[in-house]
Amino acid sequence: MLVDKGISIHKYQLVLNTGNALFFSLTILIPLWSLMHYVILEKSDSGRNSWSNSFLSSSLRSFPSSKGGSLSENSFIAPAQERVCLLPLPELSKQLVVLEHIARPDCVENGKLLLFGIEGSRQKLLVNIGEKVFLDCKNEKEISFSEEIGPFWFEANLLGDGQVEVALHAEFKGDNQEVIYKEVQNISLLMKKDFELASNGEKGTLAPIIDYLGKVKICETDLLIEMYGGKSFDGVKGSYRMYSDKIRAPFFIKPGDLFVWKDGGLEEGKGATQEATKGFPLLMIKSLDMQKCELLLWDTDGMYGKPITLAIGMAIPSQLKVQEFFLKLHQRTDASVTCQLHKRNVIIRKGDWLLYSKGKFRNLRTFDEVNDYLRYALKGELFIFDGLVKKEGITSFVGHLFNEERTQAKNVDLVLSERKKPAPLKKKDTKVLPVQVKDE
Repeated sequence: MLVDKGISIHKYQLVLNTGNALFFSLTILIPLWSLMHYVILEKSDSGRNSWSNSFLSSSLRSFPSSKGGSLSENSFIAPAQERVCLLPLPELSKQLVVLEHIARPDCVENGKLLLFGIEGSRQKLLVNIGEKVFLDCKNEKEISFSEEIGPFWFEANLLGDGQVEVALHAEFKGDNQEVIYKEVQNISLLMKKDFELASNGEKGTLAPIIDYLGKVKICETDLLIEMYGGKSFDGVKGSYRMYSDKIRAPFFIKPGDLFVWKDGGLEEGKGATQEATKGFPLLMIKSLDMQKCELLLWDTDGMYGKPITLAIGMAIPSQLKVQEFFLKLHQRTDASVTCQLHKRNVIIRKGDWLLYSKGKFRNLRTFDEVNDYLRYALKGELFIFDGLVKKEGITSFVGHLFNEERTQAKNVDLVLSERKKPAPLKKKDTKVLPVQVKDE
């Protein structure tokens, strides 16, 4: 039939292929090209201030007067044109916070006075009073600080007593740069120590330091050093202590002390120069009392001192009854005794340190053992034998028992066991034998 009508199979297939290509272009290629054009060109243009751009486009068409309908309290109203633009103001009072600004001790203050933060993103910016700070607003609840000029900005003024007044400005211009809308809203904010909304864990360079501090213990004065430490310990007597399993020796701390974070641990920053601490996170002891220790932690930039509070370790009193261990105490010399300890006869000398750990006492005899105990590598309760005291004819075994944290000391006074006096030997009656005299 196709031959009769003068149409070859080759021409018929060509027409069919052309139709398929045209159908494919209309249904797939053209919509796909339109989508790519929107994403690449139009989407990039709407990036930062898409919310404000929507206001500009909406300002070109009229809206019903505010007299005839219910509108949001934050809606923009342009009375001159009798138009209402349904774009709410950014909720600055719920997003913007004023943080307590304490500069790093090793940084030179740049004169900026106020530190602002954004809840949620936890973005921070240090500004001067009266400085114009531009905002990037994706919508009324998603705002951030912007380096680009936009329709939204604020200026801050310090009122005193930790109160800051913020003036939020909104200014929209038309194609000819004429102002088509202008509004100012005043907001009062109180200075805070930290963001109000909790984050899902700290991120960035401070995260490992905060995790490290979560395993640190802080205790009150070391009574062992107070009572038995010599002149070399005068500089740390009365100081609180900070220690953990990762700290080789405890840090004796007081308000104002600095610590540098290096190689996954803390190092003392006392007397450290700006060159020695610059470029490292810095920790400062802000205050200490019987309940808590307040610290400030800065990252390398030093813009914001993050407050951290650690509880002071609760002292656990010793429940150990020494008299149940040191049995059959007998004086050996003027400075030593013999006793039965763990079913063994031992000699205890004046000045001996006996560590109670894992249910047993053992004498710390070497310098390394004593040093390990002082730096908390060895843990347990400690008994120190102070000597023998004789009072009113009674000799006592005296010393001090310290709890594991060495924050409490208990006096120990045990009367020595009296040795049983041997019974006097009875004299035997001697019989006098008669002397026989032989007759000569």
